[in-house]
Amino acid sequence: MFTRRTLFVVGAGASFELGLPLGDGLKKSIAGLLDIKFPDGWTQQTGDFQIAELLKEKARSEGRQDWNYLLSKCWLIRDALPGSLSIDNLLDAHRADPDIAFIGKLAIAKAIVTAERSSTLFTDHRSDRQLSFADVADSWLVPLFQLLSEGVSKEQAATIFDNVNFVVFNYDRCLERFLPLALRLYYGLGEHEVEEIVRKANIIHPYGRVGKPGAGQPFVGLSFGAERYDLRSVAEGINTFSEGVRHETYTEMLKTAIERAEQVVFLGFAFHPLNMELLKVPDKKMTSLSKVFGTTFDLSDSAVRRVDALLHYSFNKLKKPTKSNRGSIYFDEINLESKTAAVFLREHFRGLV
Repeated sequence: MFTRRTLFVVGAGASFELGLPLGDGLKKSIAGLLDIKFPDGWTQQTGDFQIAELLKEKARSEGRQDWNYLLSKCWLIRDALPGSLSIDNLLDAHRADPDIAFIGKLAIAKAIVTAERSSTLFTDHRSDRQLSFADVADSWLVPLFQLLSEGVSKEQAATIFDNVNFVVFNYDRCLERFLPLALRLYYGLGEHEVEEIVRKANIIHPYGRVGKPGAGQPFVGLSFGAERYDLRSVAEGINTFSEGVRHETYTEMLKTAIERAEQVVFLGFAFHPLNMELLKVPDKKMTSLSKVFGTTFDLSDSAVRRVDALLHYSFNKLKKPTKSNRGSIYFDEINLESKTAAVFLREHFRGLV
């Protein structure tokens, strides 16, 4: 159990440990979905059929029988993705084109739900096999739950999320999928008891997530890795970073979580400047934040130095000139290491609680 108020900031690198794609993998998946072709002029041979039908429907709703203008934008995204840093960066470059945003979000939603289905967290409801801790033993979720549950008895399980908040910049629901399972397996709790406890988990998706939940309702919506669903509705649950925070309630939740945190833990996070701006503490505002931990896997030394500068800027901290300086304007500790989220949490187990 955490004794310090802790904010976890979770990025794509953390979900990658569970089989979800990183940026390049997601770009490749989206490009395949949007590679919609009709070689004979009538029969679709490649690309996603569901997306194609929704684009035809969109054209008809606009009074247009010819949907080639939308098809050409699918191909634009497909061809531009290899040269883009990410799908979000590409959609941001075309922020003035609502058609590009619509198509991009349909493809993102389809790619994420499909990826959930192929992840280690998925089990088919038609099968008798139940998900277990062993299925995700190599991921960050198991050491996270060990941190949450240490010293917490079954009778105290309702307090397991005290002092912890999560900001998840991913569109997937890996955390929402895992936490109820972990509570049930570890404490032998019933479904109703688990539901009551997980309602207390403060999980903020600034850009939304697939499934279109309401703010403060992280455990409702589309089933994890669903096969059949309304793709348009699912896509409406997400925003690109150029569109900003998904729900106004999230803005206040995010602000409160940051201002209350005594330590922040970044896991699989890319430290994109726009995302760091969302975490920005108002200028001149002092907070109780004193420690920052984070993974910087595969980042160069110069990139890590840039991350360090971003952290000081975002949380209004000065560089500490000597060991004798203490107080709210300095960090007591910044620990950034080139490790995966799972390894980092295991190695820093005692330092985080």
